[in-house]
Amino acid sequence: MVDLRICEPETASNQIPLFIWDRNYADPASVTSIYSNKYIDETQDLMVTANLPSDNPTYQINFRTISTNEEHPIAHGSRLELTCRVPYDGDQEGHKAVFTVLGGSLAFYSEVSLGDDKIDNYWSLHVWNWHEGGQPDDTYVLNDGYTLVDIRFLTAEKLLALTSHCCIELYDVENLSTAPQIQARFVLPVTLQILSLEYPSVFHSTSSCEDLTAPDERWIWTTVPVDRVICLRMSYPRPILVISARLLLVDIPPAWFDATSEDGFAVPWSSWGPQNSRYFLRESPRFGVAGSRVIRQVLHGSSLRMHMTDFNPSAVDVTTYLPYVEMVNNDPDFDFFHRIILDEEKILMFTRTDTTERAMDVDIIDM
Repeated sequence: MVDLRICEPETASNQIPLFIWDRNYADPASVTSIYSNKYIDETQDLMVTANLPSDNPTYQINFRTISTNEEHPIAHGSRLELTCRVPYDGDQEGHKAVFTVLGGSLAFYSEVSLGDDKIDNYWSLHVWNWHEGGQPDDTYVLNDGYTLVDIRFLTAEKLLALTSHCCIELYDVENLSTAPQIQARFVLPVTLQILSLEYPSVFHSTSSCEDLTAPDERWIWTTVPVDRVICLRMSYPRPILVISARLLLVDIPPAWFDATSEDGFAVPWSSWGPQNSRYFLRESPRFGVAGSRVIRQVLHGSSLRMHMTDFNPSAVDVTTYLPYVEMVNNDPDFDFFHRIILDEEKILMFTRTDTTERAMDVDIIDM
């Protein structure tokens, strides 16, 4: 891990040693587990691992530090046992577990697919505070039929879930003494797609940027929560759907809901989509998103150029649906990169080296 607050571009090469990730490091798998998974939150030096033993339908969830692989100092206990609420058949192929963390909030999704063709799906969703403990066994959502493809916190009080039926579900998780409450199910304009949510879990706030400006100045790139955007990656024809977070943080007009839907929570694409989203084709599979900005590669003739698109209303003097401004970098050195990560201050561009070693170069760009 590299702390970008003290690592500057001109000194990075002297401070960052060659790092090779050991795939077996802190592997949560056990010879007696039928399923295991791990989640890393580098902002809290946190690694969460889960094992589902072959002889006991109880997930063993551990909280360790990434840096030392020891018990995390602010976890409420180093291990939590969570009863598997979906049918348990001891089949390694049928089980799946997914985590997401934001601050002290942790969401855990458990799924099992049964039957000869693995088409009978059951899942449970639990949310609790891993700093304070709690009883995730007692409060959870239980469902079947469709499954959740991805889960992400939007805020500590709101959780997003991407479903196998190509919808984005919005859950209220503010009260951890009750089960997550679904608030809306936003229908997407696609079917039979491989989808994933793309946005960072941590955003800057006004208070975190106070030391970056003089008292009489305003830190222009501080992202107001409702001005953030999230990205939805689709498999074909490789588009990016950029969605305004404002849609998910304000009250939803009652007229938007489809009263004829089975549970009344469905919001058709025609009600929410055109005025709250933008659609971009992807010439490259790699892009980055943070705050109100999206960085992507666009084909110019025979070469790719990096485009930065900013949806911050303070930077746009246009009245339209989800307006934006865009800057293009014509530097050919950025044609090809392995991964891109950004926040409101810096861009990290990872490129593979020409050596045979498992290593990458990192370009750190100030914004």
